[in-house]
Amino acid sequence: MGVINLRQARKDRERAKNRAKGDENAAKFGRTKAERQLNGAQAAKAESRLDGHRIEAPRRRGWRRCLIPHRLPCPRWGRRSNGR
Repeated sequence: MGVINLRQARKDRERAKNRAKGDENAAKFGRTKAERQLNGAQAAKAESRLDGHRIEAPRRRGWRRCLIPHRLPCPRWGRRSNGR
């Protein structure tokens, strides 16, 4: 039996512990590159679909009608909307 370097043994033990913890985290939280790209593409498609169904108010000169129910304060101009 030879001489054991205690400092090196301590570092090896710490490395093994850190690697085990890293493997555990990778199994719990890790995703492959393909999974990340798939999720990104799905999010972009959902956002595009939502934007495609967006209803925008017509742009007319002097148009200041709110699209909110009657008698509620208008958030855009800070006064009450009378529905006209």
